[in-house]
Amino acid sequence: MVASPTGGSAPWTPDGVPPPSFSLRGGSRLYDLARRGFSGALAADATLGTNKIGVWGLRPQRVQGRALALTFLQGPTMIRIDRVITKGGDGGETSLGDGARVSKDAVRVEAYGTVDEANAALGLLRLHTAADAAVDRVLAAAQNDLFDIGADLCVPGEHGDRLRVTAALAARYEQAVDEFNEALPKLQSFVLPGGTQGAAHAHVARTLVRRAERRVVTLSHLETINPELVRALNRLSDLLFVIGRRLNANGAEDVLWRPGGSGA
Repeated sequence: MVASPTGGSAPWTPDGVPPPSFSLRGGSRLYDLARRGFSGALAADATLGTNKIGVWGLRPQRVQGRALALTFLQGPTMIRIDRVITKGGDGGETSLGDGARVSKDAVRVEAYGTVDEANAALGLLRLHTAADAAVDRVLAAAQNDLFDIGADLCVPGEHGDRLRVTAALAARYEQAVDEFNEALPKLQSFVLPGGTQGAAHAHVARTLVRRAERRVVTLSHLETINPELVRALNRLSDLLFVIGRRLNANGAEDVLWRPGGSGA
């Protein structure tokens, strides 16, 4: 059964063979859930708008003795996964957004997995930004952006009827960099990771975003990807650098590199 965001529900019995994946569109969001592991529970088509919804559905299914169910929730398009364990990855493979099965250490999986690591680091960073509403708001948006980046990466190609990151994302980060950097003193040297706890976490997040950027560049040498992904990650790492300085009392507590100054 599928419950629609309008509060109704639509028991559904499909005709024909389920496709390898399904797409759920709500506003600018697109979600792909691979058929693999859901035992053909997903099929047909869905057209979702802001006020009106046409729905696919789910048949009750059991995979290796475990019931699976997905529910569309009220409000902005979201998905609740009632059962997390599918055992579909026990053989060392996972499903991409288009349903293709690949090894869990595939370059593409490594790329969006590293994006996930970066997102977790942003979550930790936000433990130290509650007192700075402007920074916390930007970071909250960035966490959602990283999920968008992961959704783009999990479906091969750069176009198609999928959620794709656009140039607007990098531009938004650039604007935030300019706004935050305006209040900071000019640097006389490179900044070492550290200072306040918040700044230290900002640098950890920055380096993880840089790692994600490198993984995406590696993927770009092997497959066609959306070029905006690299630009967005690059600008986000710049933003996290500036946020680190802001969290160091607007640069007053920056720890600067002194070449040869360690006495070693």
